[in-house]
Amino acid sequence: MTTLASAPSTGRRAIPRFEDGVFLRGEAGYVGDLRIDGMLHLAVVRSPYAFGRLVPVDLAAVRALPGVVDAFAAADVPGYLAAIPTRLPVPEQLERFLQPPLAIEEVRYVGQPVAVVVAVSPEAALDATDAVVVEVEASSLPAEEAMHTEEASFGELEKAFEAAAVVVREQFTIGRQAGLPLETRGLLADFDADSGELSVWASAKAPQFLHGAIARALSLAPERVRLHPVDTGGGFGVRGEMHPEDVLVPLAALRVGRPVRWLEGRLEHLQSAYQSRGQTWSAALAVAADGEILGLDATFRGDLGAFIGPNGLTPGRLAIRALPGPYRVPSFRCGAAYVRSCKPPLGTMRGPGYFESAFVRERLLDLAAGELGLDPVEMRRRNLVRAAEQPYATGLDGVVYDGGEYSVTLDRALAEIQGGPVAAGSLEGVGVACVVEGSGTPGIETAHARLDRRGRVTVTLGSSSFGQGHATSFAQVVAGVLSIEPELVEVVEGAREQTGGTFASRSAVMAGSACREAAVALRDAIAAGGAAPLEVSAEFENTAAAYTYGACAARVEVDPETGSVRLLELAVAVDAGVVINAEIVRGQLVGGAVQGAGGALFEELEYSADGEPLTGGLRDYHLPLAADMPEVRTVVLELVPSPRNPLGVRGVGEISTAGAAAAVANAVAAALGAGARVTELPLAPWRLVGNAWLGSTSGTG
Repeated sequence: MTTLASAPSTGRRAIPRFEDGVFLRGEAGYVGDLRIDGMLHLAVVRSPYAFGRLVPVDLAAVRALPGVVDAFAAADVPGYLAAIPTRLPVPEQLERFLQPPLAIEEVRYVGQPVAVVVAVSPEAALDATDAVVVEVEASSLPAEEAMHTEEASFGELEKAFEAAAVVVREQFTIGRQAGLPLETRGLLADFDADSGELSVWASAKAPQFLHGAIARALSLAPERVRLHPVDTGGGFGVRGEMHPEDVLVPLAALRVGRPVRWLEGRLEHLQSAYQSRGQTWSAALAVAADGEILGLDATFRGDLGAFIGPNGLTPGRLAIRALPGPYRVPSFRCGAAYVRSCKPPLGTMRGPGYFESAFVRERLLDLAAGELGLDPVEMRRRNLVRAAEQPYATGLDGVVYDGGEYSVTLDRALAEIQGGPVAAGSLEGVGVACVVEGSGTPGIETAHARLDRRGRVTVTLGSSSFGQGHATSFAQVVAGVLSIEPELVEVVEGAREQTGGTFASRSAVMAGSACREAAVALRDAIAAGGAAPLEVSAEFENTAAAYTYGACAARVEVDPETGSVRLLELAVAVDAGVVINAEIVRGQLVGGAVQGAGGALFEELEYSADGEPLTGGLRDYHLPLAADMPEVRTVVLELVPSPRNPLGVRGVGEISTAGAAAAVANAVAAALGAGARVTELPLAPWRLVGNAWLGSTSGTG
């Protein structure tokens, strides 16, 4: 059920998505669907050890196996082992922690690429990897190594804590999680020796970054690399990175002079794709007797894994900036200590930093409300930034909220919780969480529009879609400006000549606004007497994010004997600013909420003390199933259009992920009652049963 509450706005018709027919008929073109004459197949030899000095790999016997065309390790390609770059600059002292595509002298995590095999079939390639002997000199696992620290602060924190009527302190842990898109990662590369051009087919949400990184890694001029976008089966952060395989597959194509394709297996994904979350917090909240927040103080340890991934620092940096949330926090400090471990590198995952910080902040608010005898909802109402205070400068550099009626979303989400029966003997609880998230990070997005003689418009962008419905939404934007039917607009994404990308809930804000600007330029050209064919280019630049805000509410029942949690109701209310397509907005909110609930209840990548992965497949890594989830009730509001883009939109791709996780955690705590310590995600039954208070808790929280 979706409630759309607002005055009517143009262009928000929930028309069917243009792209769906192709996928429903099985006509999409994923990397796994691509075939090129003479195509070979690549498999990766991965380290079975978490740490140790690597004995040189002997591949002579492997190269002689039937069907094997090539095999190489680091010693065979010394000129192609430049470290994988980061998406954003990192301090110079951290560059020594960047990852080489192949292990050189040591291995640092189970699953790290050590060598590759290229063969005539996927089966032959995989069989050949079994013949590769990976040896390391015995060595104990090193202690976690300090890598970097960061901190942000404002206000008079010590005075705030001295003046507080109540101070709550707690430790929190968020386990590592995997992106696990429905389509695993993959790459196809083909090198034309005659032209000197390398063609790469890849599903990437930041194609311009990947294109440039591949060219640099292989010492090719950028114009010699052609990156072809393909259909993508989900992203969730993991497709915004450059992994070792993104270098190894093109390198293999260069070596053998034939097309080479690699498709990731599920176990490979769980053990070697960049992971996310993985933070441990110590946090304190100071409040006055009436519940007013006086100060918030926190530090956390971020496990970056064995190397710094392209977005390795992003979750931590966003967690610092996101911690105050939608509340008035006059005094603040948050520090991050990043450490190196023997696990896969850290990356981003839907709602990076926001997921973690929302859990910490919203649990502290509930704990403080309990100490004061306040209702948790009332506690939030007293502290939410008011509409009259907008735009609101949080005190953090560059974080200025751009308007909104925050309390309305809280009331609307809570109103969707209807109540109902619970199983005999179970404990029931309701929890809420309020969140605010930046969408459309500062930058430039470009678009090119062409009107042909048939009256059809083609818009070319640098963004990429992996399920968000860009072809429909952007067509609606253009059609609204030109007063034509959306069916007359074709959207082409992933163009190298255009700037852009799809990440951080930026598509509607950035690419949507670039589409609008291109459509306006085309309309002006037509009004000036221009005749088809007409072509125009335009750009949209913003200097500050549009801040999306909303609230989630959840109702759960907990079995006190087994510690199992059943999610009974889940609701999310968000102000989207201006809605382009209501059904697409709803889809984003529902998907995000389910992913957040899964992170709260089930999803975790576990490791032994010696660095061995304990998550051996989807039997061990529980994704939320339809049977685990109730209907997600969504309330889509158009209260305050963002003044920071011409469409007035606010991105909605990630906000419900953080909100749902925190709301579910608070609901479980409410069910368990006073004294419950809900401090670790996911809320696995053994963690709840392991607390002495669960078995003795009775009644409804």
